[in-house]
Formats: sequence, C-alpha cells, structure tokens
Amino acid sequence: KQWYQRRVAITAGCTVLFAEGNSTDTIHEHRSDDRSLYSMTCKSQDFFQHRIDKGSVAEGVRYSLTFRSVDWRHKNSTIIVGDSNTGGLSFGSERGKSFGSGMPGRKVWAPHISDIEPLDCLAYSNVVVMCGINDIRSSKVKGGNDIRTLYHSLKLKVKSIKYLNNKANIFICPILPTKLHDLNRRAIFFNSLLREDLLSNLGVTLVDGFDGFLDEDILSRDLSKRLDKHGNIDNLHLNWKGTALLASLIKSAIFQKLNGGVDRRRRQTSQFNRPSRVDGESYRDRAARGLSGHP
Repeated sequence: KQWYQRRVAITAGCTVLFAEGNSTDTIHEHRSDDRSLYSMTCKSQDFFQHRIDKGSVAEGVRYSLTFRSVDWRHKNSTIIVGDSNTGGLSFGSERGKSFGSGMPGRKVWAPHISDIEPLDCLAYSNVVVMCGINDIRSSKVKGGNDIRTLYHSLKLKVKSIKYLNNKANIFICPILPTKLHDLNRRAIFFNSLLREDLLSNLGVTLVDGFDGFLDEDILSRDLSKRLDKHGNIDNLHLNWKGTALLASLIKSAIFQKLNGGVDRRRRQTSQFNRPSRVDGESYRDRAARGLSGHP
C-alpha cells in the first residue's frame, strides 16, 4: 500500500528545495504559493529530501499543514526480489495460498545478481533478496575467488538498496541446497561469506531455517520437484511443499523483526520444523563455519 503526504500552504509563499538522498545539493525547486497544495508519494520521500531554507519565505506569515494517509499494513509491505524458487510465492488475500491481506507486496524476478534493480525496492518497509544460485553454477565459476567476486556483486546491490531506502528492513535468503554435491559446496561457501561479512557490516537480517530443506546432505526430495518442464531431472527447484516452507521462513523472519525478535503469529507444528543434519552438523552451522578447503 502506498502512502501520500499532502502539504497545504496558506498566506505567504516560499520555495521548496529538493535534493537526492542524503545530499544537500539542490536538484529541483518548487514554488509553493498562497493557497497551494502539493502531494508527495512514499517512494519520492525515500528518494528525495526536501527543505525550506531560512529566509526564503516572503514577508508575512506562512502556515504549512501536512497531512499523511498511511495504511496500517504499510509496515508489513514487502518486496521479494528473487530467482525462480520465489516464483511460487504469492501476495494476496487467498488463505493458505498467499502471504495474506495483512502483508501486501509484490515479487520481482531476478534470476542473476546483476538483474537486481535497487530502485524497485523504494517505498517498501521490507525487502527480501534471494539470488545467487544461477550465478555460482555458471561454468565460468572455477573456484573460491570467483564466488567471492559474485558475493561482492551482491553486497554492492544491497548497499544500493540501503542507500535508496534506508528505512527498510532488508532480509537476505541464503542460497538453497541442491541435489548436487559440488554445487552445494559452492553454495555453502557463498553463504559463509553472507554470515561473516554482510550481516555484520551492513546490518541486514539473514532468513534462518534453511537447514529444513535438507535430507541428509542434499535438497529434500519431499520438498523439491522431480522433473523440470522439459522432463529432465530437476536438481534445483522447490515443489509446493518446499515453497510453503520458504514462505513460512520469510514471513517468520519479517514478523520477528517487526515484533522485536518475537514471532507472535500462531505456532504451526509440521514436518517443516524438523532439524536436518549433514555429517552431524546443520546446514546453517556449516554455512557459518565455511568448508575446509574452499572451492
């Protein structure tokens, strides 16, 4: 839901100055005359700062009245920027098949890190990013240095999102496990970089619980598709059960953040709460520690 700010000026006019982001360099001037009204969207307020300089008001008295219309759900508004595994997530009011009417938002497809557009994230209270699997499985990725380069590309995108929308809560999903051992080693190394650097230096939140997608040391067959649309073995994509788990983890992370670390939603007990282990360790713990002998 969008919110708007409308300002009514009475009697003495003035000039309103606009600057980009946190800059003080004026890029636009707007003359606000007597008995005038101007309207600003939430998105414009994320991108621009506005001010009235001292001495710019003409001789006389000026009354400036500001009115804001804010939907109660605005704090829950969410944009999900992600790859094909976010395709099954749904916003709307359909019970059991969407995030629900209390959590409005939209999805933006970004199959690769380079496809993330920070401007899409303006005006949303929560930004969820899930991207990277298609980058690390490229034949151009030969080792750890290539994965570090991809990670730094994601870090730059997150920095841009924070700059443009510094009021948003930003959530990063780790790369999901797959059914391929070599690709899982790459994913775990990438995820270790997320934990070691991105979380501590940029203050974003990692969506936790991804060890629940594992069965032994690969992506659970119960939570993933058997074949792709071409009839080939699918090693990457979630089925409806896996998508339901992903939606639950994202929603839990957002509402815990909004409620000061406590998820106040009604508890659900299901197969999705079971712990998954890899050689006695959780996928999450391995991601935090990294692998000995990085790829």
